[in-house]
Amino acid sequence: MALNPTQEQIQNLLQSGHEGPIAMVNLLSFKNKNAYLKYAAGVDKIGDEFGLKLLFWGDVVSTVIGEDVEFQTIAIMEYPSLQAFMEFVSSKKYDAIIKYRIEGLESQFLIATKQLTAKD
Repeated sequence: MALNPTQEQIQNLLQSGHEGPIAMVNLLSFKNKNAYLKYAAGVDKIGDEFGLKLLFWGDVVSTVIGEDVEFQTIAIMEYPSLQAFMEFVSSKKYDAIIKYRIEGLESQFLIATKQLTAKD
């Protein structure tokens, strides 16, 4: 399972042409949840600087439709823009907490999404 994006995935994101807020859906599986919680606390501490908002944080209860998922927690984080996301993950402050993410995660899916309206 992956813990970091490939170059192709980063290129696809940057070339998506999306403007405006972007919500990052995190599907998380842990090897050390306490370490990851240190990372989450660090994100919470510096997130305002980048316009980051926590929209949802919760544990998976059960798979209702489809194959069982191996993820334990889902988090949805909103950034004001792709640029804000890239600035956040490229910052020195993020570099200072990334070790807890690496120490804590077994695997992750990170899915960039945009909000739709009924007309979309």
